Amino acid sequence: MTLVDGGSGATAVPVAARPGLPGATAASWHDAWATALDALELDLGRADAMLAADHTVRDAALTAVLAGASWTPPADLPPLPAALAERARHVLERQLATAALLATAATATRRQSVVAGRLGATEAARPVFLDHAV
Repeated sequence: MTLVDGGSGATAVPVAARPGLPGATAASWHDAWATALDALELDLGRADAMLAADHTVRDAALTAVLAGASWTPPADLPPLPAALAERARHVLERQLATAALLATAATATRRQSVVAGRLGATEAARPVFLDHAV
C-alpha cells in the first residue's frame, strides 16, 4: 500500500516503509487523524459555546482558556491522508474564525474591566440629609 501524495508533488512511499511507523496501514493513519480532528472539533465546539454563553460566565471562561490554552499535536501522528485534507481545511478555517472571535471578546473584556475599575475607584457618595418639615 502506498501513501497518496495529495498533489504536493512528493514521492509516494509505501506505508509500511515509513520510518518510525512499524506496521502502520492507511486505515490506521486515517483513524489517527480522524481522532485528532475530532478532538479539535470538540475544542472548537466548547469555544463556540463559551462565546455564546452568558456574559459573566463567558468572561471567566475566556480568561481561563486564554491563560492556559495550547494544543500540541500528537508526536506519533502520521502525515495527513488525502481523504481528510478537506476536513482538516474546514477545521483550520473554523479555528481561525473562532480565534478572531476570542480575540475580540478578550479585548472587550479588558476594556470593560478597565471601565469597571475606574468606576469602582471613585469615592463613595456620602449620604445627604435635609432637615425639612413636610
